[in-house]
This record gives sequence, structure tokens and C-alpha cells, in this order.
Amino acid sequence: MWNNLQLAVAIIVAIAAQTTASGCFNDRSNEIAAKGSKYDKVLYNKQIDFSLRLFERINAAYGHKNVFFSPHSTYHSLLLALFMSQNVTLMKLKRALRIPNDWTKIDVYDAYQTDKIKLIETSNDKVSFKSANRIYLQKDLEVRPCIGQLFVDDLERVDFTQNPGLARDLINNWVQNYTNDMIRNLLPESAISHLTQLVLVNAAHFKGKWKHQFKEVDTKPEVFYENSERKTMTKMMHFNKTLNYGVIDELDVLVLELPYDDEFTSMFILLPFKRSKKQFGKLLRKIDSEAMQKILDGSSLNPTLVNVKIPKFEIEQEIDLRSVLEQSEIGDLFSSSADLSEFTGKRELGLDGAIHKAKIIVNEEGTEAAAATAMFGFRSSRPSEPTMFHCNGPFIYMIYHAEMR
Repeated sequence: MWNNLQLAVAIIVAIAAQTTASGCFNDRSNEIAAKGSKYDKVLYNKQIDFSLRLFERINAAYGHKNVFFSPHSTYHSLLLALFMSQNVTLMKLKRALRIPNDWTKIDVYDAYQTDKIKLIETSNDKVSFKSANRIYLQKDLEVRPCIGQLFVDDLERVDFTQNPGLARDLINNWVQNYTNDMIRNLLPESAISHLTQLVLVNAAHFKGKWKHQFKEVDTKPEVFYENSERKTMTKMMHFNKTLNYGVIDELDVLVLELPYDDEFTSMFILLPFKRSKKQFGKLLRKIDSEAMQKILDGSSLNPTLVNVKIPKFEIEQEIDLRSVLEQSEIGDLFSSSADLSEFTGKRELGLDGAIHKAKIIVNEEGTEAAAATAMFGFRSSRPSEPTMFHCNGPFIYMIYHAEMR
């Protein structure tokens, strides 16, 4: 079995009213570069910063249990909202997504398209990652021709008004098929009605084998400390290998890189020195995009013989993104004052809800997965003995592709 990651985000939009006039992004709409966007790397760095702050908010809301979500999936869904936005709503989304003020929408779209092309080129027989966006629009709404051209691969017409149940089934079936049956029933019955006008969806799937696979015979039940007072038994995988490892004192954290069986993809595990919810929250507040980039590019890590123990686990989680995002600088994205008039030229759309659902499987052979919680380890003073990296308490983990970033 491989490790698996399945993710899906949906933003549901219901009807409003009013008219506005504007150009389709700008006069450069037909000059999109297919590859090598100069904006792509900048957008990636901004996505890291946004993701860390979003994780901090999600952990505050859901910190009483395992937290697992896809920053990539969430960010791309909000990019779709940004492309639809105008005026104050556009400014707030740009600020929230850390997009430079001097960027036009076409600059963001250029990076967005380049990212899609990189995803197509990423998959191989050892590691596969795919991600896709869909814009499900009420079929009788008029879309401006230039918008239809820009989003020809993403836009799909459905009839929410006459048959909301059928439209919901269509969306849920697409997500289920795209994620290899791992994400089912993304949208509950209550999410779609005859008033729904548009649904923005991102679905993603990761599958990868470890470069150094764990032996199933070495997997045994051990104590996992959920916090300083609560513990449980879980199956722990184990091996000794030379891996990239680091101790980052300014963050009070140990870091381990577990590579997948290609040249570019790894799972990075961050293990706080102490097992406590307070320490975990402190780490999330202290870490920034610069510190994270040093971890991901390997400059904070060194090859080290490590005695590794990590849980064998499976997590499925649904997050109400609306409640999380309403606590951020784009909280009024779901209010009647939001301006989402770019696609139709009319202020007739308003955001109604946002749902995120993700599932991960981590076992001896590999993963289908992304970020969550666990921790603990200590430093060895003698290089002849393996350094201990035992994830028997809360930790953070992420899957990173170096070439695609």
C-alpha cells in the first residue's frame, strides 16, 4: 500500500443583486505565458506565509484533536475567489493571500497557470500529485467572453435552480473520482439549494512510496502522548537510517526529512522539544516563511544516523473554513458587502460557505497525505549512536516537492 493524500475544498456561492462595469482583468488578458512565470516563485513564498497563519487559526479552533488540512487546496480555492473579486474585496483578498499590491490579476493568473502546468509534469511511477479546480456556475448566468476564455478548463455549467440535488451529486462524484474514492460526499445536502449560483472546488491527490520503507514486522504498539496528561496506544513504525535531521533552537523544535522514492519529494516532520499544547501553539506563532524555507531547502538540516519512530495512521477530517476565515482579515468575504462581480459584470454573487475535507493514510510503504499534529525526541551527544527521533507525541508534518515547491 502507498501513502495517500486526498483533499478537497468547496466554496459555495448564493445569489445577490446589482450591476458594475469593469474590464476583464486588464488589456494583457491574451498574453499569458504558458511556462516560466516570473511570478510563480513569489506566489509560492506568499503561499507559505498564508498557510502558516491559516494553520495557526485552524489549530486554535480544532487543536483539541488531530489537525489535517491542505494549504495548497485552500489557497487555490481562494485564488478563484480573488479572480472573481473587485474593489475592496479584491484588496482584502490580495492582502490575505500575501499578494504584492503592484500585481495585477493577470500577474496572479500567470503564476496560477504555471503552477497548473508544473502539476501535470510532476507525476511519475514513484510519486504522483495532482490538483484541479472547478468553477460550477448556474447555467443561465451570463459570463463575460474573456472570462470564459481564461477559465475554459475550469468552468462547468450546472442547473442549481431546477435540480440542486443533481448538481450536488455531480460535484461530489467529480471530487470522489478525482481523489481515487477517498473523499466522498464533500458537499452535504444542506450546502446546495435552488438559490445556489456557483460552487468553487479544488481537489487534490498525492500518492508516494518511501525511499526507505519501514518493515511491517518492526511495527509495534507503543504509547503515544497526546499531551502531558493524556496518552493512548498506537502502532509505531521503526527504522535506523541516515537522514537529513536538524535541531532548531530558536524554534525549540527537532526536524526530520523522510524522502519519497523520487528526487524531489519528502515529508518533513517538526517535533517540539516539549509535549504540551502551549508549546505547540508557541511554535506556530514563532515560525515564519523564512524559517520554514530554510527547513524545506535543507539549509537547517544535516545527514545524521537517526533512530526513527513514527505512528502508522489514517486521518479523515472536515473543517468549516468559513468559521476560520471569518476570524481573519477576509472575514467579510461571506457578507453581503463582498464584491464578486468580475465574472458576470454584475454584483449578483455572494459567498455562502466554505468546506475543507482531507484524508491521509501513512503506513510502512508510503503515503497519501499532508499536514497534522504529533511530537518529542532528544539530542544524542555521541555521533556513533543513532540520534533519537521518536514521534510519540504531537508533531507537525508536511509533504514538499522541491522542484515544484
